[in-house]
Amino acid sequence: FSKPIQSFAAADIAIEDSSSTVRASIDSVTAHPSIANAYNVVITGNANEAAEDCKATIGQNWSDLAGNAPAANSESSTFIIDRVNPSAKTTSSVTGSGASNAYFNEDESAIVLMPIDRATDPSLVGGTYKLQAKVSSEAGWIDVSTEATISSGADYNQSVTATASSVKALTAYAEGALLQFRGVVIDKNSNTTEFTQSSHTLTVDTLKPAFTLT
Repeated sequence: FSKPIQSFAAADIAIEDSSSTVRASIDSVTAHPSIANAYNVVITGNANEAAEDCKATIGQNWSDLAGNAPAANSESSTFIIDRVNPSAKTTSSVTGSGASNAYFNEDESAIVLMPIDRATDPSLVGGTYKLQAKVSSEAGWIDVSTEATISSGADYNQSVTATASSVKALTAYAEGALLQFRGVVIDKNSNTTEFTQSSHTLTVDTLKPAFTLT
């Protein structure tokens, strides 16, 4: 605000889309602790909804310290409210080492395919994806790839590589351990979904073959 005000409260703010549908509730309005004449407004968007044409309207039921009320309502520029998580998918194939691609020999990387549903969920474009893995006996999933940006285009299976060093760092990694993999997608508005783990697993086999001449 341009000057100190009084009686400014949650009831003075409305967040609606272009059809005047209320898209969020105002949880609290508090004076900013360090910026003069500024307020922190906490909102909660309607659950499982997304709208890209929202505006905040400030009403007239407040005034400056002299009692002067605003002459008209004020509107913000449009913004997005998105509380919808990306659709949950099943992580696709896992390619390891060996003739059957069923092993992880620590000299190679594991390659996993993730289905990216960009055509039906445009909010994924500009978001990111990554790969997680764990030993089957453990509960916690660990990131085994860096986050990569989702570009525009049609749906596709994205190839993601888990490097040998990242897989070897997993808790309980050992000879004979069973490795599981899943993808994670984060849309451009920070909504996150963990995919169902792939049905394909890799078995750790790092022992070099040996032979004896007789």
